[in-house]
Amino acid sequence: MEVLHRIDCEITNRCNAGCPLCPRTGDFPAGVSEVVHKTGYRDVELSTIEKILDSESGQNLNHFSYCGTYGDPFMHPKIMDIVKLISSYGITQRFDTNAGMRTPKFWSELGTIPGVTVNFAIDGLEDTNHIYRKKTKWHEIMANAEAYIKSGGWAEWIMIIFEHNEHQVDEASKLSKKMGFKYFQTKISTRGFNISGTKTHKEISVPKNKEFQPPEMNHGLVENPVNCKAIYQEQFYLTPDNMILPCCYVHSELAKNTYGVDTEANEFYNFLIDNKVKYDLYKFEFDEIVSSYRSNLNILKDYWKDRLIAICRKQCGSNKRSKVKVYNAS
Repeated sequence: MEVLHRIDCEITNRCNAGCPLCPRTGDFPAGVSEVVHKTGYRDVELSTIEKILDSESGQNLNHFSYCGTYGDPFMHPKIMDIVKLISSYGITQRFDTNAGMRTPKFWSELGTIPGVTVNFAIDGLEDTNHIYRKKTKWHEIMANAEAYIKSGGWAEWIMIIFEHNEHQVDEASKLSKKMGFKYFQTKISTRGFNISGTKTHKEISVPKNKEFQPPEMNHGLVENPVNCKAIYQEQFYLTPDNMILPCCYVHSELAKNTYGVDTEANEFYNFLIDNKVKYDLYKFEFDEIVSSYRSNLNILKDYWKDRLIAICRKQCGSNKRSKVKVYNAS
């Protein structure tokens, strides 16, 4: 945020999957969360990304990453245009995806574009991946990954560990090596679990192996000084509804206020409103937004120091963050 080298973004809120602990699809009566239900489909326009790239503040950008709070980047209707545009600026890109969409032909073409890395979120093997990655099909994911890797694409396999798949870590790691993935990673997720280890969804349970359990289960909740992701990753975050925020964590909270899902404003929303921070790309230019955040950064740092923003305390000021262990698969 102080220095801008990276844009983390969610370019769409569309998704093909129905993961039970996801803020998009959870156990919601409408099939999707109230936020997505109220907003409808949202996709970042190609022109928005062009404006960011061509802005004065965007001249030192060297990396785009694509996360998925509400959507999967490869569900964006014009994703290939976006990838090619950003690549033409010499900027590297990293995607997180369940890879259960589109065709091997698409993935083969993606593998030829310079500077692209894809994290394939594959949570187990054929008999387990679908338990969490609901609505995805194993054979389609494998065909897409194979096409991407064979065309020269850099691929990494990320496996969230649950009770139902913890026995498959070694087998999945061996398969990743056989297929040509560069790295195999295990992810210890805190989503959906409480400190006692009891499950919050009928099919999803915490691993029995302590190695794969959330840190707060073994050590209790430990509070630390807030170490802001936007600061140490030198980033801003672009949402599918054209907001510029520090990170994806505050987006999930802010969206509830923006669309009237939660009438009780959260602390980060209060910071934006109380200090008249510009964050809406529909109303302001990217350079104006960057300048507005920077002029209010010391105030935000005081909020962090005094632990006034709950989502910041939780995600960047405690041991509740998800943990990733990386293995060289090649």
